[in-house]
Amino acid sequence: APRAYITPFWREAPPQVKARKNQRASGNAANEPAELIARPMVLFADDDPVARSIAHKVVSSLGFGIAVAEDGEAALALARLYRPELLITDALMPKLDGREMCRLLKEEPGFAGTKMVVMTGLYADSKFKAEAIKRFGIDDYLVKPVSITDLINLMQRHLEGVLDLPAQENLYDLH
Repeated sequence: APRAYITPFWREAPPQVKARKNQRASGNAANEPAELIARPMVLFADDDPVARSIAHKVVSSLGFGIAVAEDGEAALALARLYRPELLITDALMPKLDGREMCRLLKEEPGFAGTKMVVMTGLYADSKFKAEAIKRFGIDDYLVKPVSITDLINLMQRHLEGVLDLPAQENLYDLH
């Protein structure tokens, strides 16, 4: 919309509408209640609000449920609450390292079937990937920056067959 329309609109918008806009822009959109969230479900944990916002849009546009967390402790609690089919986390997170969070969850019997993926921009060398898989029990490893196509392919790779998802090319067309 033209700036002449947008500026007065937001100046006169009700406070609850402004709050919702600010919440979404910061990547802190409220997560749906566990009993209402769509399945299969992705838990996305990253301290970057832009990454959370993009992931939320991509994952939900594909019809998957999504919950987001901004630190490792929150992600650990949300994982136990939501029981996601796929967990994607940044490696270095506030309060609890994303890799360590994956290790803790993999030790719990209820998470044996949960796919866990670590993203990092720092540990890009293949030796770090091998170490993360062996030491932390993760299922996949992505080097940042992660493209939308990489995210779609990752979900297809780890969620295919869950609730009879369509083939990869169909997911790409949906996006």
